[in-house]
Amino acid sequence: MEEEYAELPDSYVIFICDFDPFGERKYRYTFQMQCEESDRTPLEDGRKIVFLSTCGENEGEISKELLAFLKFVKADLKESREMEERFTTLEEMLKDERKEGRLEAQKKIVSKMLLKGLSDDEIKKCTDCCKGHRKIQKVL
Repeated sequence: MEEEYAELPDSYVIFICDFDPFGERKYRYTFQMQCEESDRTPLEDGRKIVFLSTCGENEGEISKELLAFLKFVKADLKESREMEERFTTLEEMLKDERKEGRLEAQKKIVSKMLLKGLSDDEIKKCTDCCKGHRKIQKVL
């Protein structure tokens, strides 16, 4: 079934930004095809591109619902970033703990080797993978 061009539904592309993409402090920027030579000749193809910004200052120009949505998005993004920072900090702490745990394990291995009567040279040969590790070198 062939549809008439005029009967096609409108289409929207919506960008939600946590910054002001055009620097005019607006919550919403809507674009439609318009003839450059005439302000009175829109293309009327049903396409619209909308940029929503969480950083606007023109509350009186948008609906309360849109304003509430954008404030929710801004708060959610802030919370997500704070959560990301917490996870990064936790990840760094776990990395440090693992590093410390490996060092303790390596120290125990070297101690057991010494108890078994291995010489320093034999231990160094067995622990070549730890050569670059300063703390292990101190133990040896």
